[in-house]
Amino acid sequence: DIILPDLEMFHSEKGVCIKCHEIGSPPISLADSFFKGLSSLESILGEIEHFIEKTKKSGRMVAALYLEFSNARNEFLKARSLTHTLDLNRVSAHLLEANYMIEDLRKGIKKIEAEIGYRKKFAIAVDVLFVIIIGLLLTLRWNLKKKNLKEEIS
Repeated sequence: DIILPDLEMFHSEKGVCIKCHEIGSPPISLADSFFKGLSSLESILGEIEHFIEKTKKSGRMVAALYLEFSNARNEFLKARSLTHTLDLNRVSAHLLEANYMIEDLRKGIKKIEAEIGYRKKFAIAVDVLFVIIIGLLLTLRWNLKKKNLKEEIS
């Protein structure tokens, strides 16, 4: 069969290997290792890409994050293409490299999230201060009107 390659082809119970190999056999174990490593990394990359897009829409510069993401994605693609060699060590090396890159990405993401949190707190503080100033000005104005009314009556 000519099948469009995707990660599901490595699934130990639903993949293409199960047609010829028994569950628990070395080829199925190898396919399962490929499936677990690649699908986990693909999921993480999807989450990071979603965060980057959301951050970009908020107006933040994400070029550096996107570059790091692209490098990690390239390592994922290299690992995926190396599955044809059936060499777990070569595939794992690229998965490991991608995971190192993802750790750096997560540090950058935490930094951005902390900055966003700080900006929200700052904005709330400015809003509260603005409301207090407006309240003081309205109180002052009201007191001045009250004083002017008393002077007019007297």
